[in-house]
Amino acid sequence: MQSGKQIINYTFKIMETPLYTHDCEHCKFLGTYEDTKDLYVCPDQTTGTTVICRYSSYAPDYSSGIRFVFSNTDLMEAAFRAIHADLIDPELVYDVILKDVRDLRKRLEEGTI
Repeated sequence: MQSGKQIINYTFKIMETPLYTHDCEHCKFLGTYEDTKDLYVCPDQTTGTTVICRYSSYAPDYSSGIRFVFSNTDLMEAAFRAIHADLIDPELVYDVILKDVRDLRKRLEEGTI
């Protein structure tokens, strides 16, 4: 083990084609997860980079959001794959979650929640 870094061997199979229709031209397909879910990373500069898990071809049948990777295992898998493929920087995930924690702390201190 290198000093200050943990090396993780992470392997997964990327299928060549998604199971479901996905209408965003910016998204990069990351493969199918658990044989029923299509995973994507979207590096769209307009809305910000995010990860997506599609459950069917029905347009609203998906989960998305970097801020939800620790509460949604499907999105966590998408984030792991995107990081592994060098499609997103792991610091982005940390930064988004840290901002949410800071915002929550501020709201608690202000008594707005």
